[in-house]
Amino acid sequence: MRVLQRNREREVLIQTGDTVVKIPVSQILYIEKSKNYLEYHTGDQVYRIRGTIADVEDAFRKEGFSKCISGCLVNLKYVTKASKDTVWLSDITLPISRQRRNGFKEDLMRYMGGGY
Repeated sequence: MRVLQRNREREVLIQTGDTVVKIPVSQILYIEKSKNYLEYHTGDQVYRIRGTIADVEDAFRKEGFSKCISGCLVNLKYVTKASKDTVWLSDITLPISRQRRNGFKEDLMRYMGGGY
């Protein structure tokens, strides 16, 4: 996985099998781990590649993503609502762990205030 910058729009190159797909980072709703894989969820598709959250966390945090649980990075751009233990991305709900609660909410408030 590589993050590319082109004309201010960042993109991710994802190789699945012998196919390489270029996805704008802004279209990724969230990234979650599933065993030894990462699943990149966009509005209409899920891309699955080998990797860990630790492999991509730093790059995506710079793009406005935050961890709600240890195995999930959420694109704060798509957050419509958050409670103490749940985050909503329109019709998708994801849990917020007690351990990540404060950090996630701080990231969300900073994002909403234009800090990213």
